[in-house]
Amino acid sequence: MRTAIPVVCLLFAGCTASMTSAGPAAPVPTLAQTIPEPSASSSAVVPPEPVAARTTAASYDPGRLQPPPGIESQRVWVHNVAGGEILGSRDGGVTWVKLGRVMSPISGGVWRPTIDGGVLAFNFLRGDSQTFATAVNAIHLRFSDPAGYQLPEDPEAPLVAPHAVSLMPKKSSTSSGSDTDMTRVALTDIPPGTSLFGPEWSPKVGSKVLMGDGVTFKPIPYDYGPDNKVLERSHILIITERMNPEIESLEFENHAGGKVTLKRAGEDPFQAAKVVQPVSGIGRFEGSEFIPKMGTVRANHPGVFCIGTTDVNLDTEITHPIPAELINELRGGFQILPSHHYRDRSMNSGGDHPYVYLVVGPIQDPPHLKRYDMGIDGAYPLFFQGVRAGTGVTSFKFKGDERWYDISDALALGKFKSSDGKVLKHLRGYVKDALAEVTHIRFENLTH
Repeated sequence: MRTAIPVVCLLFAGCTASMTSAGPAAPVPTLAQTIPEPSASSSAVVPPEPVAARTTAASYDPGRLQPPPGIESQRVWVHNVAGGEILGSRDGGVTWVKLGRVMSPISGGVWRPTIDGGVLAFNFLRGDSQTFATAVNAIHLRFSDPAGYQLPEDPEAPLVAPHAVSLMPKKSSTSSGSDTDMTRVALTDIPPGTSLFGPEWSPKVGSKVLMGDGVTFKPIPYDYGPDNKVLERSHILIITERMNPEIESLEFENHAGGKVTLKRAGEDPFQAAKVVQPVSGIGRFEGSEFIPKMGTVRANHPGVFCIGTTDVNLDTEITHPIPAELINELRGGFQILPSHHYRDRSMNSGGDHPYVYLVVGPIQDPPHLKRYDMGIDGAYPLFFQGVRAGTGVTSFKFKGDERWYDISDALALGKFKSSDGKVLKHLRGYVKDALAEVTHIRFENLTH
């Protein structure tokens, strides 16, 4: 992840059809019978368990919550050839709707994110192939680990570099993308912030990813991935599950030591983590210009939960399309990061701009974690199987006021103020004290 300001960029970085009774055009078969149900003898579609933290303290429990049992809620089928259809199903592959097409397919290229881009967080998922990042401006798919791979005993020893490919939305005047090697990118005709890259069909971090010939699908191996030139590698399937119970809300006390409270359907709320560092500002996060509304999830991966705050798509005084040279000051958002990842040298504890990060960690402070250990990095509910891109409603409480306000109401009432008392009319650009008056933050409607 790149974190430099003035442009804060996460390296992953309109089509909404109704369900029909007809399946995809022949000769594409129904997938309901081609993918085995999870069982003790079938690992093809069983999501990998997040790897437990290694620590020198044998009794230490980092409090890594496991997601509750899930059931398939949607699958997305990408025919990775030029002009190939991108289809979605909400009934296990019985019926399909068209989401878009592949304009430029993946042609055998492989991204090594921890080497090519310094994205350390790719190490926080291990096991079979799965979705690493879900965002309004990109989706990253992580290959399986090598067969039989084990993390080294010494956490400072080099790890086998993860491999990945990307799905990208239709190019716009403001999207720079996260990759220039198009052999490892499937460029689609789907606008950013919609459909596969929005609340309708975006996957979750940890959604299963399979590859095949359109009839038989298996996890993507470590050594090679999708390739439009090879039939057995020309189809990609992404399967997302609905957790039971689902998340109703996530609430953060915006001060050091504050509680992170998880509320799930039918359950009492409970503390899932704690705040290590409060957030006080907003930054120019690339891709935030594509969020469908203020306060929705811009991106999520095992090392980041990014909320967009800009109203660039609602401001009637802004003329669209926006020239690329003008978009920077119109972006806006803040990020939630796991504490261990935040302190890593790749993040440099936020560098010169820590104000835009709400840092969270395990309830019990981890002793002596080394570089590749994990506190709550890559863990449910914030950084694994919890949220989908383009979803969410964000509310705030402010100093001296116990009422919850959504962003629109808070802006209209002048609740966001900089430290000099200036009332903010928008939450965009880089404003290091835009959230200085915020005491609590709540996220709702994050999943389906």
